[in-house]
Amino acid sequence: MLAKLNGVWVVLAGIALTILLPATIAAVPQARPVLQITEPSAGSIVNPGQTLTVTVTSPTPALFPEVALIGRDPIGFAGIISPLPGELSVPIPKDIDLGRYMLTVGGTPESGKERIIASVEIDVERQDFPVSMSASFSGIELDTPGEQIHLEVLADYSDGTTYRATSSSHISFSSANTEVATVDASGMVTAVAPGIGLITVKYALGDNKLSIGIPVQ
Repeated sequence: MLAKLNGVWVVLAGIALTILLPATIAAVPQARPVLQITEPSAGSIVNPGQTLTVTVTSPTPALFPEVALIGRDPIGFAGIISPLPGELSVPIPKDIDLGRYMLTVGGTPESGKERIIASVEIDVERQDFPVSMSASFSGIELDTPGEQIHLEVLADYSDGTTYRATSSSHISFSSANTEVATVDASGMVTAVAPGIGLITVKYALGDNKLSIGIPVQ
């Protein structure tokens, strides 16, 4: 049995009262297009001269007709991946400086104008331990507080090759007298006050350690 209650038709069945209301359809918001670098994982160790496989995917691969992969210099433009998911072989230069490098993939989805990017950081390192190490200065003279000098570190290996290792994850810097001079993780030495000090550069790989000292005055 039907009855009209406050302008709404209701069904009367015994003592049960059911109100029939117009159905409401809610719009489901679309997920924002994203890109994902699944290989290599963040922090992966890569050797100079190695060819690295980079795998890129997306939860909505059909939205990306193509994506471009770029690495920080000297890796540079690595190529185009199409369609997704896909992979690309990226050659790592043999003479690259040791340290961390960002790989970035980017593309514009067909559904919009905003460029979507994803990045992963890799660590380019030699697997073997250097036979010797040197710095750009054998001694440092600092005249005034606040004066700065940047140290560059070279690592020599048994195969006769030499690599710039200043930014290597195996390198650390320390100051024996921070009242005279400080040094940060990048090798930047800053004068604090007149005096005698020592900057130590250490290369550590497992149980192997190699150090050099650079006098400061």
